[in-house]
Amino acid sequence: LAMLVFGLAACGSVVQVLAAQQTVIVTDDLSGTIKVGVAYTTSDFNALQNSYDIVSLTSAQLAYVTGWQSYDTDTFQDSGYQWVTVTHSFGCVEEFYSLISAGSLVSDTTSGAGGSEGGTQYPPLSLQKANRIFKTEYRFENTLIALAATNATIPTTLQVQLPGKIVSTNGRILSDGKTVEWEW
Repeated sequence: LAMLVFGLAACGSVVQVLAAQQTVIVTDDLSGTIKVGVAYTTSDFNALQNSYDIVSLTSAQLAYVTGWQSYDTDTFQDSGYQWVTVTHSFGCVEEFYSLISAGSLVSDTTSGAGGSEGGTQYPPLSLQKANRIFKTEYRFENTLIALAATNATIPTTLQVQLPGKIVSTNGRILSDGKTVEWEW
């Protein structure tokens, strides 16, 4: 995200990204999508759009940060913000791990973003499915490192949606009853 802010500053206008969001939606066969986005004020977005193709510029920077070679781009307005997002689909858990490990967002290993060298302080990201006799359990675990430790300057949200009913979480369940959100 720091690269995105730097890239936009190089355009001649200093525009601050005000928020970031990552959304993971997983289906019952452990395929799904990852969406990563950043928000501008609507006035900043409109001012930049008059001089630059801010959507293409932002999505290219997001693709650089995520390490994705292909992605779908979307824009939407929400609560006075203009969001620009990139989305990538995955077909299995291994593909999911590959997508998140390609860039600098999070990691499924014990080193780098989302982990620590020894693996003891921050456990790696994990997406699991376990078939039981009368039910199937899905688990999503990730370590959200504090803003101060990541040098991030903007509030970031992670949203995760797994199949079925939420029975346990340390996050906030959204009004749709299917999505859990963490802010840091």
